[in-house]
Amino acid sequence: MRPIQHLLSAQDYHVTNLDYPSRQLPIEALAELLAQVVEQEHDSDLPLFLVGYSMGGVLWRYVMQHYRPQGVEAVLQIGSPNHGSEIADRMAPYAWYRALFGPAGQQLTTAALPALFEGEHIDYPLTGIAGTLTFPPFDGWIGQPNDSKVPVSSTRVEGMQDHVCVPSCHTWMPSNRQVHHQLQHFLAHHAFDHSSGMASA
Repeated sequence: MRPIQHLLSAQDYHVTNLDYPSRQLPIEALAELLAQVVEQEHDSDLPLFLVGYSMGGVLWRYVMQHYRPQGVEAVLQIGSPNHGSEIADRMAPYAWYRALFGPAGQQLTTAALPALFEGEHIDYPLTGIAGTLTFPPFDGWIGQPNDSKVPVSSTRVEGMQDHVCVPSCHTWMPSNRQVHHQLQHFLAHHAFDHSSGMASA
């Protein structure tokens, strides 16, 4: 997230780039840690934008469901697998995947992640940026438009305020210029740029 941190800090936004032990704890515990940091560090009189890349966006969604920090203007997800990923489905049985991605990685399957949000009601501004640049063999494994890890359909959630697609693979989304443009546009206008030349949902 450092490219995004540098981008927004240069425009005089106060940016806190949160670190968390993503390989050690499940999503519920990671979200609790993030909620605690927000409560300790954020001035509730100031508008708050929660920006999360990949699983980070899922964590913010869980934070909003269970903790609801004050002052949140919007949650901006970047390539977040809201309904899980077929890549996680394929990799979850392997020991190397469990060791590398920990308990939270096991929750990113298409069965486990939707169950985590059962009964959720989106009553806050949730937005999503999806990538559409894919490579073999991921295009075949997922079988629908995707960013080589996450299907575009998984980045959408019922009740979302706005959603846009950009030509990027998952790994490089935090550095992608069009992702940066969309973040800047949303922060300035409370909407993504759906003008000509920008791939939209």
